[in-house]
Amino acid sequence: GSLQSGDTAPINESVEISATRIYDIIRQVFSQEGEDIVTLNVLDVVFCDDPSCGNCADDSAGCEKIYAITVAESGSPGVPPSILWSLDGGLVWDADDITPLAGDDPDDIACVSGYVVVTSNVTNLFYYTLQTNLFLGAFSVVWLTSPIAGAIGGFNANGAPNDIVSVGTKAWVVGDNGYIYVMRDPAAGVTVQAAGDVTTARLAKVDALNENRAVAVGGNATVVFTIDGETWEVTQNNPVPFATDLVSVVMKNNSVWFVGDEDG
Repeated sequence: GSLQSGDTAPINESVEISATRIYDIIRQVFSQEGEDIVTLNVLDVVFCDDPSCGNCADDSAGCEKIYAITVAESGSPGVPPSILWSLDGGLVWDADDITPLAGDDPDDIACVSGYVVVTSNVTNLFYYTLQTNLFLGAFSVVWLTSPIAGAIGGFNANGAPNDIVSVGTKAWVVGDNGYIYVMRDPAAGVTVQAAGDVTTARLAKVDALNENRAVAVGGNATVVFTIDGETWEVTQNNPVPFATDLVSVVMKNNSVWFVGDEDG
């Protein structure tokens, strides 16, 4: 057999192996999607689908309906941000303007109770339309706008939204100054769950496992969580130094959470 790393002689030895699981390590391959209609930076992408045999919903493997949002295009005249969507897993894409945003950028997108919801920190509003309005060939999609800041169902003037996550019929929105909102029906608006009383940090991202468990992260290494879907608390330990801002979070399960900071 080979004795040096540069040798090419075959290794003829064999050993007995006992195992309960075998994993394949496969190289990831990336390809561009929707390049014919994507002309601006994409800010967020969401899959709004569940596996179905087709008897009680559309036949789907669970990753067919994809929605994405882009920035607005500056200039004179400017172009509103776009929503991009595919209903067949990315084979065919369509796009339309999110007209109520005009020249302002959105931040995030989610699907809540049959609606596609887009939030914007700049306008301190959210915008929504029925998923069924976004069919192949749809044009001039009608978007509805949330109540203005401070009104019932709207965001607080000091708690503009930064991120939204949905678990189907319930969504959480996190924002500036430690504000956390819950949304069940976009037409009914949002309800405040935390108004800067748990933390005053800017909350940048939120993720959830189900209607009871969610985690949000933000400025100064802040991590807040809920295990009952209603009350929030701060973690006892910070994953990074206090002066570091957290900018991403993923919940793997009840006890394993991944966070990312501003340094990458």
